[in-house]
Amino acid sequence: MASSNTQLSQTEQNFILAGCRENCRTDGRARDEFRSYTIVTGEATTKEDSTSHRYQQPHQPLVLSNGSARLFSSTTACNASTHILCSVKADVVHPAPLEPACGVVELHVHTDTLTANKNSRRQQDAWTAALQQLLVHDVCDRHALCIVSGHYVWRLSVDLYFLQDAAGSLLDAASHVVRAALANTFLPSISTVATTVQKDSITAISGVTSSTSDSSNKQDAAATVDLVVDGDMAQARPPAGVDQAPCIVTVTVLKCPVTGKLQAAESVLIVDADVVEEACAFCSVHVAVDTTSQTVCALRKTGRGALPVALLPEITATALQVAAKASQYYQRKSPDATSQPASGRLLQEQFAMQ
Repeated sequence: MASSNTQLSQTEQNFILAGCRENCRTDGRARDEFRSYTIVTGEATTKEDSTSHRYQQPHQPLVLSNGSARLFSSTTACNASTHILCSVKADVVHPAPLEPACGVVELHVHTDTLTANKNSRRQQDAWTAALQQLLVHDVCDRHALCIVSGHYVWRLSVDLYFLQDAAGSLLDAASHVVRAALANTFLPSISTVATTVQKDSITAISGVTSSTSDSSNKQDAAATVDLVVDGDMAQARPPAGVDQAPCIVTVTVLKCPVTGKLQAAESVLIVDADVVEEACAFCSVHVAVDTTSQTVCALRKTGRGALPVALLPEITATALQVAAKASQYYQRKSPDATSQPASGRLLQEQFAMQ
């Protein structure tokens, strides 16, 4: 899913397509290889409070969020870079009437509002719709977010900020940074206490509510539920099921001309396409894969071409094969790592001022 309309000449397209057909892409990768990314996440640091009790407090890139992570990469071959920031905020809300025992997970994508135009807002909405379809339902165990069925549940608001998106395959990178941010979101332990409130008996007659009182002034007891939040952060835990959050693998279908045959094309599949390869794509299929059980959670097709049904088994098999080794291309670092690029350190210091 390209973020911008990249214009290539026919000669450039033929050169890129021929390289992909020969399993030698412009940046030196094979057809089933990912690019290398760096994910900066929170790191639990041991601190001591005023009562001399030691506890674990997560150190987050965004201090005003319950959990956060950021992903950045730099591809010098095509002078392209990707920088995504993810923020997770948790609060207690009432559940939806149709799902009284399920928590709420909301996901929104944000881009640079200073340069936003009609086309970029349309692309932003497309990214949000795609991630909601591919990730939201399986990103964590929504039933485990229920505190009191029908009364209180956790709501996780996931905000993705695409600070730089010139390298392509943003949905793949977004799935990894969302999973890292949720894994570093620590929800405190909440217990319930049942209480009773005395009130005058209320009688409704013909749609008119009136209070009735007799000589003994009888009162009815109404049961309520109070929440008690555990202030010990050592007992806080990430949302259940985050370790099984799906990984998005974008399989791009290229129509490569066959040498010696006029008007004949061969379908070639590549993963993690860059922006110039996306410009040559016939269509793309975003596959959400559960790496724990090696199952496909969701599919979404984008692009101008019609997907041949005969290619679907090969596309899903490719996604399952490369998803198992996707994590080795992502390097995790703590926010205090000094080996980050200068731009990354500067951005982190600006957010640390919050």
